[in-house]
Order: sequence, then C-alpha cells, then structure tokens
Amino acid sequence: MTASPLFARTLLTVSILVAALLPALFVTACGSDSGNDSQALQDREWRAVRIAGVASVLPTTKGSATATFKDGRVTGSGTVNHFFASYELGSGNAIRIWDLGATEMAGPPEAMAQEAAYFEALQHAASYEVSETSLVLRASDGATLIEFEPIPPAPLTGTLWRATLLGPEPTDPDTPVTELKITAVFGTDGTLTGNASVNQYSTTYTISDGRTRTGLDGGREDGSTGGKMTISERIATTKMAGPPELMAIEAAYLAALPRTATYEIKGDALWLRDPAGVLLVQFVAGSAE
Repeated sequence: MTASPLFARTLLTVSILVAALLPALFVTACGSDSGNDSQALQDREWRAVRIAGVASVLPTTKGSATATFKDGRVTGSGTVNHFFASYELGSGNAIRIWDLGATEMAGPPEAMAQEAAYFEALQHAASYEVSETSLVLRASDGATLIEFEPIPPAPLTGTLWRATLLGPEPTDPDTPVTELKITAVFGTDGTLTGNASVNQYSTTYTISDGRTRTGLDGGREDGSTGGKMTISERIATTKMAGPPELMAIEAAYLAALPRTATYEIKGDALWLRDPAGVLLVQFVAGSAE
C-alpha cells in the first residue's frame, strides 16, 4: 500500500516537530530546568541554622555546618571536618547528594554529634526550596532535614577570628580549642594580634604580592576570598604562665603561624595552610565578648 502525498507531507512535518522538541523534552526529563532558581542555590556559602536530629544548632564560635554547591560538587564544613560530595538537581526541585567524604579530625562531643546528624541529613535530601534568604533541604516525605541561611565572606581585616581547630597535630580532647579563646585580628596596617590561649601575642603579616594590603584579594567564583599570606617569625608575647596543657597548645599555635603560606575565607570561616596545603589553623568569625 502506497502512502498518499498528503499523508507523506503530514508525517514529515510531524517528524520535524518531534525532532525540534526532543532537546527540550530531554532537558525537562533530566531536570536541568528544576522549576526553582538553581542559580540562587549554587555559588553561595550556606550555614545550617536547623538540622534534623539536633535540638539546637551550635553557636558559630563552636563551629558551623556549611555548604557550597557548584558544578555538581558540594563542599563545606561539617562543623569540625571539611567535607565533599557529589550532587545533582532534577525536575520538580529534586536534589540528590551522594558519595560524601570528609577529613578525620576529632572535636568536642557536641560538635561531632552535630556533624554526624548533618552528614546523615545531607545524604537523605530529596528536594530543595531556595530563595535569596534561605535554603531548605527536605526528605522524600517532605520533612525538613536542614535549613540554611546565606553568609557572605567575612572580611579578613577588622574581624575577631576565633580558632576552632588546630592541625594537623591533634589537641588534648579534654581541652577543646573552642574553649581556649585563641583569637586573631588582622589589622589593615599589617599587624596581627590576639590571644594565644594564656598569653597575648603580636606580630606582622603580608598577603598576596608581599606588600601589606588593606582588605581582601579579589573574590572568586565560588564566593570565597584568599591568596598568599606570610606571617613573621618574630612574635612578641606576654609572659604569663598557665597549666602545662594550655602552654603546650599555645606553643603549637604560635609555631604554626609562621608556617602559613595561604589563607582562604568562605562565609564566616578562615583557613590558614602551609605550602603543601596542610591545615594549620581554622577560625570562625566572632565578636568581642
């Protein structure tokens, strides 16, 4: 049986229309158009303010649970450890987070418990709701797993930075770093001052091209700031005596500062690293008591 010319032309027209529509149908099926503003989700630093299984999220001075979504990778702080995972967005605001890994530093029990709940919640996320002021991850049944707020990078200078982690050497688990009140204030004049645990200290620093710089280097696409940093080996301190364990931690902190090669700020967290990229000190932005 031979098709009529009219039927053949109609079939050809339908075939052309289907071919034209296929890319759009594929995009929708794969979730590239999620029905939500995925750009508002990505390339921003988020801090958890509610976590399923955690009665009350810890204050930032004891560590924050954060996340940055970019190009299929989500990274951030679990509260104590740095984590990394894969994610994908789907239609209807769907999200999947998997293959989560993290560093293996120890911290105070309450911080480790919050981190465990946070990691568990991330891996059960099934959908998200995002706006300029919040991000909510929900389970498949609609229950809220994590609620975030956006945090802009804190300025390096003029901020009271409180140490939350010393690495790579472990510290005395009976004396969490967050309770030592180790602080750092980077002045716009190139001075670095603070409390080392028992004693006050002062020294100088330079960033980027070796000259004292006011403020920060240029921002990056992922919302972080940072660059090269050098801290002088000449550190002046007061001469107070304290318990041996505190004096040992103070000595470790002061010895770590001159080993700094780079700094990075994401949201309210600051990391100082050595030339090999090994963490020396992690801080969180705080305020004077």
